Amino acid sequence: MATKEYIIDGAHIELLNEFVEYKRSLGYGYPYQTMEQIRRFSRFLANYPLEDTILTKNLIDEYCEPKMNEAVSTRNKRLSLSRQFSLFLRTKGIDCYVPPEQQEKKSTDFVPYIISKEQMKDIISCADRQPFFPHTRTTKAVYSMLLRLLWCCGLRLSEALNLQLDDVDINSGILTIRRAKYNQIRLIPISVTLHDYIRSYWDKMSFPHKDHDAFFFPTHRGECYNRSSVLRHIQMIMLEAGVTKDGIRPPRVHDIRHSYAVWALKKMVDENVDIYCVLPMLSIFMGHSDIISTEYYLRLTGYVYPDIAAQMEPVYAGVFPEVNDEAE
Repeated sequence: MATKEYIIDGAHIELLNEFVEYKRSLGYGYPYQTMEQIRRFSRFLANYPLEDTILTKNLIDEYCEPKMNEAVSTRNKRLSLSRQFSLFLRTKGIDCYVPPEQQEKKSTDFVPYIISKEQMKDIISCADRQPFFPHTRTTKAVYSMLLRLLWCCGLRLSEALNLQLDDVDINSGILTIRRAKYNQIRLIPISVTLHDYIRSYWDKMSFPHKDHDAFFFPTHRGECYNRSSVLRHIQMIMLEAGVTKDGIRPPRVHDIRHSYAVWALKKMVDENVDIYCVLPMLSIFMGHSDIISTEYYLRLTGYVYPDIAAQMEPVYAGVFPEVNDEAE
């Protein structure tokens, strides 16, 4: 069962659809959020008369102009999209303006919220206590399973939501992540307790035996969950569980992945795993393109557990930057 294709309905529809297919062929997922951005870009272009030069400097400057109270990351997404589309047009021999690669830098003092084991236990318990509604009979089971999977495997939310029945081997206890970042495929072995819970979830969901393309986390219509609605629902569960970042806001859902990495690093160090093997192992397990992407978690681990940072410092000297006590 495939996800619904997002419809681009502004200007240059054929070129933008061709652009999306080209980027996907290179391994970029282009999920719902990106496709929504492309549709907004298409609608923006439709407000201007079509010219021989599809993208001019003035047009892109207006599209990328900063908006009031806008996050730097939001504007950077527009800059990146306009640049990538311009470069694609150049490959087709279409004359256009290509914006520079340089983007605004975000503040680097942000520290993700590290969820404790006790807090995650409360979050999962709260999900298990969610009320049952006949018209959305699978919702309670889905979120109980999804939160356990994110916490125990450190998956990206999109990787979990895109899992299909063929990707979950309930006999061997192996997950196959096929729709990962950069089109990577990786295998995730799961613990005995999680394996048992997956078996129970499988029976509870009454999955069809022949439809291997069905989603492991299906909506009541059998479709893939919308990522934005899942983010909101999980944060609602966090609030009900009393887990907040500043006494008001819940942590980000992606903080579960950060927390998994920190606790996994701590567990391996506590079990005397060879320090030289710790980061490469975690890098492969989490689906990072290189070890540099994983080194970020050393900063988080060092911030929460300075003793672990001290043990790993001889091997990864210079990786831990100083952390400002006033950082968020």
